[in-house]
Amino acid sequence: MHGFIIWLQNSAIGTWTREAFLPFPIILSIHVLGMALLAGAAFASGLRLSGFGAGIPLAQIRRLRPICIAGLILIVPSGLLLFISYPAKAVTNPLFYVKLIAIGIGIWLTWFATPKAVDDPALQSGPVTGRLKLYGAGLIAIWAFVIIAGRLLAYTYSFNNILW
Repeated sequence: MHGFIIWLQNSAIGTWTREAFLPFPIILSIHVLGMALLAGAAFASGLRLSGFGAGIPLAQIRRLRPICIAGLILIVPSGLLLFISYPAKAVTNPLFYVKLIAIGIGIWLTWFATPKAVDDPALQSGPVTGRLKLYGAGLIAIWAFVIIAGRLLAYTYSFNNILW
């Protein structure tokens, strides 16, 4: 594994994204834009599920799905390139693994749990129920955590000397 991480970091793509003048800031900007789209749409969904914007039908949350998908399309390749730029920095940071787990939970909540809850006829009548509020709070909390964890990755790493 260590050999692969060293090879990846020293690969042409890893070196180019890390050492050329513009690639890293451009890739990071694309990643941030993608996160803004995905987390922004998820936050809006979470707020509606939590009971805010009661005049907006719950079914309208589905209209935010293309925005989430656009964000994911930007995040995945840019995130992989950011990882390739500094893989040793990522794999030696426990927060990186926690962030990946949080992303998995966020994707599950965004793509599977929320639409299922929104489409449940039992939840469509009357005020927002406790279950929907839980989904809404979960969406807001998990994507907020992912954003904060991603930002903290730049400051919480520790290189493993074995890699060097």
